[in-house]
Amino acid sequence: MPGIKEFRSVSSLLKTQLTNTEDSPVDQTIQQQLLNRWPRCAGKAAMWSFPLLFRSGRLVIFTESAIWATELRHQRQTIENGLAGLGVNQIVVRASPEVFPKRNSKYRTVRLSRGNSENMSKTASRLTHPGLKDAIIRLARRGSEES
Repeated sequence: MPGIKEFRSVSSLLKTQLTNTEDSPVDQTIQQQLLNRWPRCAGKAAMWSFPLLFRSGRLVIFTESAIWATELRHQRQTIENGLAGLGVNQIVVRASPEVFPKRNSKYRTVRLSRGNSENMSKTASRLTHPGLKDAIIRLARRGSEES
């Protein structure tokens, strides 16, 4: 797939984030502001995407499908206007259906136990990366709601 250099498991990403402090405090503050502004900037596409990473002016957005990635690319100017003042110089949009739950009924639904949901929430509370932290918290909530 163009633009993707490697695939890593969620557990390896979590381990990296728990021990990695590469983000400057400025980038961490901007990441939180990005998460707060995202629903207004992306409109309907915000339900199917999220800003995962901001570092040194580069914003990486993950979407559920290529269709939503295309929609976000078409909205690039609107998104840039909504994020004005945060120092976003480059926007990269990547479709990654593996990050989002399957909505097609032919796929098996995976349910988390209450204990696994609680463990995910505890792990997320120790993360420093706001985008990853938010994604893990959403997954943990989804699991506890379905249990």
